[in-house]
Parts: sequence; structure tokens; C-alpha cells
Amino acid sequence: MDMLSALAASGIACSFATASIDGRRPFDSRLDLELTAAPAEGFALMRSEGERDAPFAVARRGAWTSFSSDEVFDFGRNAIIDIGPGGHAVMVVNQPGMAAQILSREGRCRPREAQ
Repeated sequence: MDMLSALAASGIACSFATASIDGRRPFDSRLDLELTAAPAEGFALMRSEGERDAPFAVARRGAWTSFSSDEVFDFGRNAIIDIGPGGHAVMVVNQPGMAAQILSREGRCRPREAQ
């Protein structure tokens, strides 16, 4: 099942195990999140423990499925989650003006279990 079909069916579950700040050596940092279809076509909602739901625009870019946040909704931060074939995922958060300006994570995504 491709990621757009999974998003429409039951959502996508992602788990990231490592993070890197401003391109430095990766360190252990766990983040679990879910992406579900939003009521507006072409958008998804990201849910993660301790964070408020965030809207993400959805686009297909070649073999990758991309989810992009809008900095207007996230106080100047923006994030991109790219999911490739086989579920390999990369998440990059750009935080202008913060001590750590770019936070990147690597992990995997899969279709979420239907509930």
C-alpha cells in the first residue's frame, strides 16, 4: 500500500529513533507520531504526544510522499516529513532564530492499524 492510500484508509504511524542538530552527529531521540487525513483535501493532521495537532500539506514528489507544515500555524517553525519507498522517513524541522536552527530525524513509517 502506498502512503497516500494508507493516509486515506487509516492513517500513517511514524517512529523516529535518532535526531541531529544542525548537521552534527546523530543521537538517540525517540519521537512517535501519527498522520491522519484532514477534512480539507490535500492536507493531513500530525498528532504527537505533548504537541498540539498540526496541519500538513500533502504532496507526491517522485517516489517520495511529502508532508509540509505551514509556519503560520506553528509560530515560525516549519517541518517537512518525507516518506520514501519501503517506509524510510526523514523529518526536518526548521526553527529560525533558535539555538538549534535545524533538527533532523530519521526513522520509519507504516500504515496505521485500523481502530
